[in-house]
Amino acid sequence: VLNDALLLFDWLHLHHEDFTGQYGKFYRSYRTAPWYIEDKKQAEALASRLGYDKVAEEKLDVALKIRDYVVGGGFMFAMCSATDSFDIALSAE
Repeated sequence: VLNDALLLFDWLHLHHEDFTGQYGKFYRSYRTAPWYIEDKKQAEALASRLGYDKVAEEKLDVALKIRDYVVGGGFMFAMCSATDSFDIALSAE
């Protein structure tokens, strides 16, 4: 998405994506679970490799690219937490 590859597709399906970078609704229940800790580490490492100081900054750029894709005529189908977190990320900007 960040490299504009989304432009090669006609539509985008979003499901449980979290665009806030706040590690979503699972924090309270799973913050000590090994899979959750590993997922958090991977998200932070990816953001760092891409030149971001925070995961939230990377996620915002992704949300902005998706917004631009839709404004340009691309189709997005979002459900579950993707709808809320997408709006939250854009409004937090």
